[in-house]
Amino acid sequence: MVAKPVADFGRDRTRADGLAYTCRGCVVEVNRAAYERRRVAGKVASRAKPRAIPAESGRKVCRVCGEAHPLWMFGRDSSRADGLDGRCRNCEAERSAARYAARIGTAGPRPRKHLPPVSAPVAAVAVPPSEAAAKQAARAAERAANAAARDAASKVVLAAMTERANAAAAARESRRVQQPPSAAAQVRLVALLAAAEASKGATLPG
Repeated sequence: MVAKPVADFGRDRTRADGLAYTCRGCVVEVNRAAYERRRVAGKVASRAKPRAIPAESGRKVCRVCGEAHPLWMFGRDSSRADGLDGRCRNCEAERSAARYAARIGTAGPRPRKHLPPVSAPVAAVAVPPSEAAAKQAARAAERAANAAARDAASKVVLAAMTERANAAAAARESRRVQQPPSAAAQVRLVALLAAAEASKGATLPG
């Protein structure tokens, strides 16, 4: 074991001293040996880049097939310098078909279920409702039933309150009719009658 300066070691926050266990030189040698083993085993992809074509020519080289295509053969990609995708539309279609086949388990492009076959006649076919549609219909029916129940309960409460108010008004009216006039009311009534008689006497000729 050879002691080396601290500057020869990288950082490692998981260790107590904050430094890596292996020095930089040993890390480089280990990585180089691992890369050589992968290269010999054929697991290292080629780093050879296709020949670049000036953008003024109106063509671009696909990074998958390596062929030069017109610019309209590439989709948009705002993360790239030229604003175009690195794959041409043909390579992108093959990639999408392969991913779909791996996900579904069937080869070929995704079928369009909303379009009937050209050779088959279009006929009206009763399509059974799906489980989601059935659940949605059940929830709608439940909401309608709850709304109807709330309306019925509101009507019952309103009728009871109206009946109670009418009964209270009738009771007040009956008490007012049955209750005899007070002494002050009688005095006022007598004064009014006397004033009326006096006015009649004053208007008669002497």
